[in-house]
Amino acid sequence: MTAGPQLVERDEETRTLSHVLAEARRGSGAAGLVLGAAGSGKSALVHALCEEASATGFTVLKAVASEAEQGNALGVADQLFRYCPTVGAELRRQTALLTAHDSDSHPAVPVLQQITQDLLDRTPAQPLLICVDDVHFADELSVRWLAFLLRRLSGSGVALILTEQTTGQQRSTSPLDTVLRATDYQRVLLAPLSEAGVARLLASRGPRAARLDPRRVLALSGGNPLLVHALATDAQLGDDSPSADGEADGPGSGYAYSGAVMSCLHQAGRDATAVARGRAVLGEDLGDDLLAEVLRLPADTVRGAVRDLENAGLLSKGRFRHPALRTAVLRSLRATDSGQLHQRAAQLLHGHGAGDRQVVDHLLAGDAPDDGWGAAFLCEAARKAAQTGAGDFARICAEHAYDMSADRAQRGTALTLLAGIAWQLPTAGGAGHFTRLAEAFASDRLDGQASATAAKYLLRTGLAEAAGKGLAALPSTGFPDLHTAAELRTVQAQLALSYPGIPGTDRLSAAAGGGHQGGRGLSLSVRADPTVQAAGLLTQVLRGRADAFTLRGAEQVLYSTRVTQDTWEQADFALLSLLYSERLAETERGIRHLLDQAATVGAEGWRSPLLALRAEVALRTGRLRAAERYAQESLAHCPTQGHGVTAAMALATLVMAQTALGSFDAAADTLSRPVPPEVYQTRYGLHYVYARGEYRLATQHTSAALEDFLICGDLMAEWDMDRSSLVPWRTSAAKAHLREGRQRRAKVLIDTELRRSGPAASRGRGVALRVSAGTTELRNRPSVLRQAVDELQHVDNPVELAQALLDLGQTFRGLGDHKRSRVMMIRASHLALESGATPITRALTDLVPDHGTALTARSGGVTSVPDVLSDAERRVASLAVMGHTNREIAKDLFITVSTVEQHLTRVYRKLNVSRRSDLPAALIAYRAPVARTA
Repeated sequence: MTAGPQLVERDEETRTLSHVLAEARRGSGAAGLVLGAAGSGKSALVHALCEEASATGFTVLKAVASEAEQGNALGVADQLFRYCPTVGAELRRQTALLTAHDSDSHPAVPVLQQITQDLLDRTPAQPLLICVDDVHFADELSVRWLAFLLRRLSGSGVALILTEQTTGQQRSTSPLDTVLRATDYQRVLLAPLSEAGVARLLASRGPRAARLDPRRVLALSGGNPLLVHALATDAQLGDDSPSADGEADGPGSGYAYSGAVMSCLHQAGRDATAVARGRAVLGEDLGDDLLAEVLRLPADTVRGAVRDLENAGLLSKGRFRHPALRTAVLRSLRATDSGQLHQRAAQLLHGHGAGDRQVVDHLLAGDAPDDGWGAAFLCEAARKAAQTGAGDFARICAEHAYDMSADRAQRGTALTLLAGIAWQLPTAGGAGHFTRLAEAFASDRLDGQASATAAKYLLRTGLAEAAGKGLAALPSTGFPDLHTAAELRTVQAQLALSYPGIPGTDRLSAAAGGGHQGGRGLSLSVRADPTVQAAGLLTQVLRGRADAFTLRGAEQVLYSTRVTQDTWEQADFALLSLLYSERLAETERGIRHLLDQAATVGAEGWRSPLLALRAEVALRTGRLRAAERYAQESLAHCPTQGHGVTAAMALATLVMAQTALGSFDAAADTLSRPVPPEVYQTRYGLHYVYARGEYRLATQHTSAALEDFLICGDLMAEWDMDRSSLVPWRTSAAKAHLREGRQRRAKVLIDTELRRSGPAASRGRGVALRVSAGTTELRNRPSVLRQAVDELQHVDNPVELAQALLDLGQTFRGLGDHKRSRVMMIRASHLALESGATPITRALTDLVPDHGTALTARSGGVTSVPDVLSDAERRVASLAVMGHTNREIAKDLFITVSTVEQHLTRVYRKLNVSRRSDLPAALIAYRAPVARTA
């Protein structure tokens, strides 16, 4: 037998076992014993021997002994002879007799002797190889039979190969041990692989495995072949699964490695497994005596098991070789067993004066101690963690304290702690947790400051009615604590700005600020609170009273405060102030700033609302695919079922993006997701109803769409937040009227929208101008649409710009100016394709079937245009390609007609074109910075 690619550094051992086969083949009979630690490759070596024996004419019988089957009489022998018709049938008959009668009435020895003789009688015709793996686990009768066989091998054609695990634990001597001591047999001891052997094995497993560092692999495996093979398998699969510390850690972090660890424990036996599990639960710094106390095993047994685990490569100097080893062992524990071990560990460690964190770790993993000290201990740990910013750890401690405490007051204390930390991090079963918080709030188990804090977090999760009812039940005379008054004012602002339709919220004013209500009526101390100030900024924006000072204030609030779970509303109000003021670049920068903070402090709870806002910014800037992606990520971090109405904004943005992308089926699926009925009483609901209207309009359900837009308008008027930057319901309603041929109604709406929008360039004004063109005569539309295009270029929204260019192209086409029409449509196609706006692309395909070819032909030099032309030339050329006359260009850019002509002459020469109609359509992208009223 030669060692194959799976048997590294086993050449001498394979030669020894091959000698056993040769002896049996000559009719001399022989035996071999393979010794090694768990996972050392005993089974692999025997398997290779069986393959060699089969190839050279041997009959091969194999069995594997198991610790779990030691009570099965002749279980190993039955495995060996299961497929030998005569011997197997006789064995099963005799086994039945042995188990049905006591040994005196049916003695085992004659039966075993007869089975042995029947077996030996068959070997002259064909040699026989009998292999028993893990013989130390064999049942008593099978061991006695093997001893009989071992004594009678001489002169037979039988080769007997046994494998046994080396152990540091004491075992009782079996009949087989006695016979082996008196028998001439071949003894093979499998040593761990060397570094060179590890390198050879890795090389045999393929290029990915060969790239592993043999020294690292040796350190992780102790030279145990089973573990080395598992590490190679993980490398082949590219498995960079998280290690115990939560980070991808290369070799040792994969699932094959974890599985191999469990296989080693299974082979090592119950005591070794118990010790490994106890070591994993208790930690590696505890002495063997304390480990034995927890496991309730003799200290000598624990020390012997530790040596076995070290021989198997799992431990080194009593410690796990890698954190992944400990993780794998912990996974093997049943929840009840693990809980009991952790509970005993916590009590023992607490009694031995261990550190608080060590005790807390075991309390979190176990059950409540009988004397009730555990919940109080965890609450104190949660307070300390919250003070140091370890919000995740604090939440876990408080939640566990709540679950393990039967005392009502203590449960209330735990919930109070949770109110300050729960929202910052995602929680499994979050809806149920906040329901309990709402119940505690309603039943007056929280004091004033805790009530205000709890109300904030209930609102963050959409439980507005619960927050409102709880706050309305508070004393109407107010609270002397100014911090509590500021917190209550913040909650009142949240309700007014985000939940204005929730019934009964008007009763909260008396509680907020001790009876000093809203605005200037608040005490100076309360007004000085930064969150109250931020709420005032958003109020100004939504009420239409914001100015440049307001927006500077919003940015200052955003960047001057270190956001925590207690001050989140400051950031939220500031971001919304910028978003609804169409300061989209500033909003995006602020979102990235907060996402960086969230990543630094582990505040996963911020990600969902921040990603929802980021999706909305992407949508408003025409980045449809990014908007879709961010909205989906937001919903993934904040499932609708767990966070109520607050998910509606992300759902709305997702529907809008999918509709603009032409993914109507996906938008319909998104709209089919259930939302709470309360959503229609919230600001989030305005976004949702508006998005539903846009989807309905795009799918030709015009009447239903119009109803949605009008509902938005009525609600916004009722709530005193009728701002088109929130949702431009008038523009969309005008589109619906135009679709139905009601130009007069559309004109009334769109004229009102343009009056309210003011002269400054904005996305809403640009879209409104585009829609207003539909209310005018065909000959007057080009000037209106060119103005819309110019507005939309200034706000950099490629989707809306593409739609405006499409409308302008259709208008030129209707006027018979096909050259200008084609230029507009080609540029519209470029923007639509780039943005993924499929509906626009489809419309262009119908109007200009070869628009794709034309786009390619006319935009070949797009990337060189910015380098070739000066800024002044680009400004002139961009207006010229849109169809402006030289006089119109001169007026718009405040230059002379002669200057325009000179610029165009240079542009033609640089771009190698002869006339205006040959200018690249891509020049439209270079907008001219026209002076405007701020």
